[in-house]
Amino acid sequence: MSDGPPVNLSPDPSPPGGPTKPRRSSARRRTLAFALLAGCVLLNAYTFLVATRHTELNARPLVHFLTDADELNAQRHSAAGRYATGSTPGDRRIEIRADGRLQFARVVGSGERILGEDSYRIGRIDSGAVCLATPRHGVIEIRNIDTIVYYNDVYRRQP
Repeated sequence: MSDGPPVNLSPDPSPPGGPTKPRRSSARRRTLAFALLAGCVLLNAYTFLVATRHTELNARPLVHFLTDADELNAQRHSAAGRYATGSTPGDRRIEIRADGRLQFARVVGSGERILGEDSYRIGRIDSGAVCLATPRHGVIEIRNIDTIVYYNDVYRRQP
């Protein structure tokens, strides 16, 4: 029965082509696992910070309200008018009235859809720009006689 070469049935770690590379040490594996874990923790911390940062982006600026009656009246009358982001469906409109009220609307195919009304007080933000502060809808900055800015959207005066 011994016609051929002897067969070794024990496991041989080296392939027939020659010896293999030595296995990585356990210390190197632990270091790699720790680095991977630390990277995951840092990525999760960064994601958490970015996700919670939106509150400071939408924070209302500090408003100093005007108290001089003549200046209030002049600012109220100069700001009164209709402002819009455009005239196509989906654009928005703000109508500022001299009586201290304003109205929000959205342009739809057949006209406008009223979104809400609010009151306003006139003041100045830290940059010195005149603004309208509303109790529910935030602060509207008046850039010039024909332009207002509401949450970074620019509205132009309409005829």
